[in-house]
Amino acid sequence: MLAIVRGGALRQWFVGGLISAGMIFGWASMAESLWVDELHTSWVISGAFSDIQSRAAQGNQSPFYFYLLHGLQWVGQAVGIGSGELGIRLPSWIAWCLLLAVIVRELKRVQPAALSMNSGSQTQPWSRLACRLRLPKQRDRGGVLPAAHSQGDSENEGGGDLASLSLVAIPLAWLALDRIQWFYASEARVYSMLQLLSFLGWLVIAQLFVAARNPSRDGGEHSVAILLALWIGLGVGMVHLHVTSMLVVVWQWLFGLVALGLNWWGQHMRLQAGFEASGGGGGARLTRTVSSLVRWCGCGAIVGGIGSTALLWTPGLWNRRQQWESFAGETSWTALFQLFPVLVLVGPVVTALALQYFLKGTHRAGWSRQNSCPGPSVVPGPLVMWCMAALGPWLTAWGMAASQLAPLFHRRYLLVCAVPLVMLAAWLLSRVENHWLRGGAAWVALVGLLFTQGTLDVWRNGELVGWQRVEGWRQATEYVQAQHRPADQLACASQLIEGEGLPLPLDATWNRYLSFPLRGLYGISIPGGLPGEPQALTNDVKQWPQLLQVDSAARASHRVWLFFRGPAEQLEQRLQELGDFQALGAQEGGPSGTLTAVAPVRGFGRVSVVLLNLEPPQPRSEVR
Repeated sequence: MLAIVRGGALRQWFVGGLISAGMIFGWASMAESLWVDELHTSWVISGAFSDIQSRAAQGNQSPFYFYLLHGLQWVGQAVGIGSGELGIRLPSWIAWCLLLAVIVRELKRVQPAALSMNSGSQTQPWSRLACRLRLPKQRDRGGVLPAAHSQGDSENEGGGDLASLSLVAIPLAWLALDRIQWFYASEARVYSMLQLLSFLGWLVIAQLFVAARNPSRDGGEHSVAILLALWIGLGVGMVHLHVTSMLVVVWQWLFGLVALGLNWWGQHMRLQAGFEASGGGGGARLTRTVSSLVRWCGCGAIVGGIGSTALLWTPGLWNRRQQWESFAGETSWTALFQLFPVLVLVGPVVTALALQYFLKGTHRAGWSRQNSCPGPSVVPGPLVMWCMAALGPWLTAWGMAASQLAPLFHRRYLLVCAVPLVMLAAWLLSRVENHWLRGGAAWVALVGLLFTQGTLDVWRNGELVGWQRVEGWRQATEYVQAQHRPADQLACASQLIEGEGLPLPLDATWNRYLSFPLRGLYGISIPGGLPGEPQALTNDVKQWPQLLQVDSAARASHRVWLFFRGPAEQLEQRLQELGDFQALGAQEGGPSGTLTAVAPVRGFGRVSVVLLNLEPPQPRSEVR
């Protein structure tokens, strides 16, 4: 598959090219207009620092991401980046680039061990998996953390040079060419950061497991304490950045509990079977394992206690959770398997493993021989961890949505499962020894990924990333700005889920929130450079006339620019429901004016604009 790549320098350039491709695709996605969620980000940080918490809570968001972004905006303005589209999207793109770098580092660490397992040598299951942090007095001893690159180990034996490259390049290509990842890498939201922090959390747990099993190493106990504190910080940070991160934090804690529990059980069984003397090192190891279990439970309690305070920032979030059902409540079997490309990535690799099994008639299990100590012992390896990381939050969210507990089954809430899914497929791919089977499975998975996400169609049309957000707010506001007059009224029908069932009159707080797409970066300027004041429209079209009603003594006949989040056909249907723009008559709240279309509806993707003329209501004495 990669036979054309020769030499260490060329291999580095090849991997670097894949990283650059992922960075370029993510950067190219930032050329699109902001969509409604990003416009909420723009509006939240556009006001005073004291307004961030209330504005974030209205959108069911934690304020801490916006506090961070507000501070970064100040730094960006100081260095000349500004606070425009690039300024608010840049942190997500940087998090994406860091994620790619961490993944490459981890894949390079994993693949020599995978090749040595295939060749029959014995290595610790966590030796290559753990992200080796340079902690005080920590040295690699006794094969616990063998060197990441051992030339005599596997790279230059029997084609290992090519195989080691493929085990880094293939998973990296899966991730870097994932079109949906480009979207979140360029989105002015918290999810790209959460993906990075979550992956780091899993790597910290892997390293923690190594340190806990080998406390006699220099600095072992000190390293464990640092790793525990680091995981607590990552867990609390994720939950406070977005409360749905509690899903992945809980599964990280459960995996640590299972791993330590199985370690205790294995040591206990060895003592019972007489493989180790209770008065010797076996009893001491068992005591240390129990201590590790107690500390791990304490860490979970700390993260749970501090993390639960995140709900204080959004006090009405739980009561409003059913609002998400319109976009995160699908629980069919089709939706379950379409949320992530699990069949596309894992299916070909599992097929290759099955073919290898039947062709060779042997099966190398991988972790059954990981322990040099005799006696019963269970050591959960990378396969278990990546399965729990990829499938745990995913299936939990699906179950919560199916039981109507909380509709959380949306890719943005579960993006933390994407990288573990790639790592799971990569680990399975490392078990395929035949390079033809491995290359075939990798190519089938990659082509399937590009096909199912529409990337091939985008490239066939001569585009790099395509139009992903499909909301042309920037183009729509530029169109209106070019024709706007000082006396024109602005109306915004953002069609947010919070706009359902609101009573009239609409208070000022809800009016500002429902019209935030026209209050941040894309506000319409009136003479003097001041932003225009948009009027929000609820999701109930019957309330529009009353919301647009203007007292005749205060304002004469005037034009109204109506922004609608939806395609042009949908806006035309809404206007048709108002009686073909004519004689709206008396509505709830009193008489209203007459709306007439001045120009046809103009569509900008899923954002539409129409110019209307509003005649003020006639006095009742003049109505016949």
